[in-house]
Amino acid sequence: MSPEEIASGLIDISAIYESLNEPDQALKLLQRALKVYGNAPGQQSTIAGIESQMGVLYYMLGSYSDSYNSFTSAISKFRAIGEKKSALFGIALNQMGLVCVQLYAINKTADLFEEARTILETECGP
Repeated sequence: MSPEEIASGLIDISAIYESLNEPDQALKLLQRALKVYGNAPGQQSTIAGIESQMGVLYYMLGSYSDSYNSFTSAISKFRAIGEKKSALFGIALNQMGLVCVQLYAINKTADLFEEARTILETECGP
């Protein structure tokens, strides 16, 4: 098996744990998948997606600082690879906005929600 196949399997199993309401286990598997991918060229979109999902799981666990860091890294990667107009990017911005609410970063929250709304309305309609 290639490292990509292993990482993909870990992501799939993580989704099962998440559906079973076991975010701790899901998070551990995503962390392992992230290590398998490392900083592989050509995989930045996948890595950003993993980091976004980790941000959601940290949020569910109430670890807002870790969630913020995961979303920051993911959004930075999305911007770097030019995925600034995709629905996934809009959703990541929206989720990071929710994290910022929990961290009382209201001005940043407003900016993130506005950017997310613009992207999601373009991609998905009003």
